[in-house]
Amino acid sequence: MIARMARLEIVFMRRRLADMVAFLQDKGLMHLEEVPLAVENAPGFLHRVHLDDQQKAELENLEEINRTLKEISPLLARRVDDASVEKAASALNQAGLPVWTRLARKWSRELRSLTRRRVNMEDNIAVFKHYRDTLRLIESMLGGNQVTLGKNGRAFILKGDTNLMRRRLRRRLQRELGLQSQFMDKTMDRNVVLGLVLYPEDRNDTVSRILRDEGIEMIEMPDKRLRGKSVQDVVRKTEDSIAEQAAELKDIQKELDAFSAGTGPDLAALRLLVANKMEQLRVTGNFAQSEFVAVIQGWVPDSDAGALEQALTDRFPGEVCVGRLPVERVERKRIPVLLRNHPLLQPFEVLMGLMKPPSYGTMDPSALVGIFFVLFYGYIVGDVVYGALILALALGIRRWFGRNPVIRNVTTVYVYAALSTIVFGVLFGEYCGDFGVRLAPWLQPVWFMRHHDTLRLLLTAVAFGVVHVVLSLVLAIYSHWYVGDHKHALEKTGMLLGLFAVGVAVAGLSGKLPIGVEATLGLTGLLLGVALFLFIKVAGALAPVHILEIISLTSNVMSYSRLMALGIASVAIADVANSLSRGAEALWVAIPLFVLIHLFNIALSLFSPTLHSLRLNYVEFLPKFYSPEGRSYKPFRKETLW
Repeated sequence: MIARMARLEIVFMRRRLADMVAFLQDKGLMHLEEVPLAVENAPGFLHRVHLDDQQKAELENLEEINRTLKEISPLLARRVDDASVEKAASALNQAGLPVWTRLARKWSRELRSLTRRRVNMEDNIAVFKHYRDTLRLIESMLGGNQVTLGKNGRAFILKGDTNLMRRRLRRRLQRELGLQSQFMDKTMDRNVVLGLVLYPEDRNDTVSRILRDEGIEMIEMPDKRLRGKSVQDVVRKTEDSIAEQAAELKDIQKELDAFSAGTGPDLAALRLLVANKMEQLRVTGNFAQSEFVAVIQGWVPDSDAGALEQALTDRFPGEVCVGRLPVERVERKRIPVLLRNHPLLQPFEVLMGLMKPPSYGTMDPSALVGIFFVLFYGYIVGDVVYGALILALALGIRRWFGRNPVIRNVTTVYVYAALSTIVFGVLFGEYCGDFGVRLAPWLQPVWFMRHHDTLRLLLTAVAFGVVHVVLSLVLAIYSHWYVGDHKHALEKTGMLLGLFAVGVAVAGLSGKLPIGVEATLGLTGLLLGVALFLFIKVAGALAPVHILEIISLTSNVMSYSRLMALGIASVAIADVANSLSRGAEALWVAIPLFVLIHLFNIALSLFSPTLHSLRLNYVEFLPKFYSPEGRSYKPFRKETLW
């Protein structure tokens, strides 16, 4: 539901402006609005609050500190906890801006230096490992012969048209060295070849000149200390060097971990303090002031307005006057919207996060969207084991990343969806498809086995569509009538009657109604007649267009058959897994087949049912009554880690 809002105006002594801003930020309840001015900067009138030169300089310093902290925060090696950040914030809050600047610069130097050393060492290790792997290939080509690169052998890399390059090099070596050289090569990649030339020591300059003339990249020793040693010795020395650098990298990582543990909370705390201080300075542009008083206006949840008024009076006795401005004079679209649902339904608000909020005073559909999403999801997946695994995955992600409110809400929605999946799994008697029933025959479906009764599965899916679409039209009628838009309310009523007419015709002609064909046709004609009358009253000559919309509504209802199709597809994949595993000749083949195919099916169950369940809500349900034209409630509050 949408919380009722109160519009407050706070008039107080101008000299207490900074204290008032800090107080409101600490409370974190007021959505600030720009105070309207009659005349800007005219004597005797309120004028806009502007930062003085000192405050502008302070804001620039804060922005510089914030940029520095924002850049180095991702370099920390470990996550900080809230308790240590709060403790650090209370100590840093007593220090001034010069101390903050000095600390930010000091931390930046130290953290960047450690990170640079770590990255350089990682790059060095990567280079040495690549060189070692290349040398091992060369060693395998030598077959135990002792060769020193740069003395009686040259290794190189050929890239591009390697066949042409090899032919040219062979001819050149044959022409200038004859039988004194030996050419070998080994393919490393699609267009990359490792080449090796062996020759007498006195022909080293000649071979080097040939390779340079041909534009061939020669492999050089990465360390001068390795020059003059055989390939086998260089391999061993390189491995020793990699081990030494790995140990050094480990020491650097320990230093980085120690820095993150010791300074990380201070860094995170300072970043929050700087962000809060910057916001205090920036937000003053919304206020108005005269020579002696300042004025702040904003929105507060009505349930919290009284407590905030009392807190202001207690904090600024005799210096503040709080009044309530009329809400009725403000256009609904301009009033900030705060959604307040029951704690069990509150996570469903995340499903509406992709859209703008509803206009103030209208309906919040997040609970309905969430309930239908959970229902559709469970109906599609409908397997006890799948539901249990999805539940475990959602709870695990929630445990590790639940501090983030978005992740916490998303995982909670999936917990509900997993429970719905388990319930439908019991109703359908599915435990990894038919595996449970075959393993324990007493695990029979409570309702019906869906892959043996697809007609009932289809009719149930269409019934969901009827309920969903009819509810959307009823909500549309209510919403339009509530805001005084009677024209659209009558239009939606006509569409609802037209949909009822189609339903009566289908049910009556198929023998599902206790009335004859003539009575069915008469009732259908009556409903269509009333619907046409409403369309003519609303749209005049365009009434036939609305009749076509009734046909569109019917197709909307039939689109819910996707619930049946997706469910059957899930069952089919599960049955394939069970059939292949039963047909396998060995247990070591059957178990991996069973596990892999079912895991693949579960992975599909995390995405496809989610997308289609959301689509039915976003495309078939919401557009008929939901008008996302509101403004989100964004109170002026302190920054948090999440």
